[in-house]
Amino acid sequence: MIKLRHIMTLLLAVGLVSCGVETPVPVQAPSPASAPLAKLKEVVPSLDIGDIEATVRMIPVLASQSVAPNVKVDEMKDRDDRLLMTTVGIATPFPAQLQVTFRFECIRRLEPIPVAMRVKIFRDKEPIATFALFFDPAWTLKPYEQTFDVMTGLSSAPPTLLIHAEAELVMLPPGTDTAKLDPNTATGPPDMTGILIGGPMRINFGQEGTTP
Repeated sequence: MIKLRHIMTLLLAVGLVSCGVETPVPVQAPSPASAPLAKLKEVVPSLDIGDIEATVRMIPVLASQSVAPNVKVDEMKDRDDRLLMTTVGIATPFPAQLQVTFRFECIRRLEPIPVAMRVKIFRDKEPIATFALFFDPAWTLKPYEQTFDVMTGLSSAPPTLLIHAEAELVMLPPGTDTAKLDPNTATGPPDMTGILIGGPMRINFGQEGTTP
């Protein structure tokens, strides 16, 4: 029985060869290098709320009206000369007010995106001021600034203060006319909202120039 099966297999193979039947050759897919150039063009993704979080910086700097001989400012910067943190040391006599300017700037140019920014200024963990505005790509060339007295509400100077800003971001549909909207009340879906944390300023009273 086994010999008969081998014989039948051999006869079938001989018959296929005599009929000119060839084993099919696998077809190779074209290599990526041979693809049309049009398909190799880089796809530019649309901007999202993450682009604002990665581009806008909120930096507190000591306002010019608070500069004095008993005030020393120490700035920590990165390799691109961008301000990361400021330490202010104030010796006696302590001022009744200390004006700090919060600077909004863009580290790269973006196309106009309608984004509402609701900003809170924090002294340690306590919010001491709020305001709202719309993102402006012109901050790449000229930063937007707001100045506040960070000692407001204090009866005396504490040993140290930590100042920073936080902003709630709400991206609106493309083409939205922000001139007709209030950034305080603008709303958007969860995937179009975000949070921006600004750089810190440490203020030490009675410890001139001391870095925490």
